[in-house]
Amino acid sequence: GSDRAKCILNIATVQKAVRSYQNLYEKNIGDALVKGDVTGSGKMIETEPTCPASGTYTWGTTVPAASTAYLSCSVADHVPSSIAGW
Repeated sequence: GSDRAKCILNIATVQKAVRSYQNLYEKNIGDALVKGDVTGSGKMIETEPTCPASGTYTWGTTVPAASTAYLSCSVADHVPSSIAGW
C-alpha cells in the first residue's frame, strides 16, 4: 500500500507542477510540453520522480485537459481514483 500511495503522490506532484508551468508560461491545453519543461535543476520539480515499485512512468507530450493526468505509471494499481482538485 505504501508504494501505491507514494506513486500516486508522485503523479499528483507532477500534475500540480504541470498546472503551475501552464499558468506561469501561459500555455493552453494541447500545447507541447515535455518532462524537461517541468523537471530538472531550476524547474518546477528538481528531481525526476520514480515509482517506488519499479514501475515505469509515461510522461505526456502536451498540456493535458483538466480531467487528464500528465503522468501515468505502468503498475496497474498505481492509478489515482480521481485527479479532481489537482
